[in-house]
Amino acid sequence: MQGQNLSTLPEIVCQQTQLKVLMLNGTKLTTLPESISKLTNLQTLDLRDNPALAPYDKELSGEELKTFLQDLSKGEIKFGK
Repeated sequence: MQGQNLSTLPEIVCQQTQLKVLMLNGTKLTTLPESISKLTNLQTLDLRDNPALAPYDKELSGEELKTFLQDLSKGEIKFGK
């Protein structure tokens, strides 16, 4: 999906629970749905080049990704700050 002009992530993506890598760099996303936290097999989430997602406009993996997804599911993540 990298480089596509998206403002929101299609919900169908969040239903792909076997995804291990999700490349969303340069997609112009402005937010992420809480349902992305359902991607329990995700190992890498690339959010680079999405300034509206600051300070999370970077590549996330490992414990940082796990914490990010948990916090997002709890509504504790705010973008653009």
